[in-house]
Amino acid sequence: MTQQTSEKDLLDKYDAVADEIRRLMLAKNHDYGEAWREMRLSSITDQIITKSYRITTILKNRGKTSVSEGIASELRDIANYCAFALIKISEARDDPQS
Repeated sequence: MTQQTSEKDLLDKYDAVADEIRRLMLAKNHDYGEAWREMRLSSITDQIITKSYRITTILKNRGKTSVSEGIASELRDIANYCAFALIKISEARDDPQS
């Protein structure tokens, strides 16, 4: 049975997840710099696909992992790669030389 969530509760949960993903991005940018800026859009989508396959493997193995930190970690990374891809698309659209 599915429990209904009020709009406010949903927005609060969404904001909490978005904040968590943002903190992860800032931490990784601190460690690795903005390496994503040097990546082609196709390379970013390749990373998203790779992480999606990892999630599929984790699910098939009933949550057991040898390399990955788990599904939630992979999904956070995918969310950040999606944001980076959208930033690159937006910047390319705004750049008159592209």
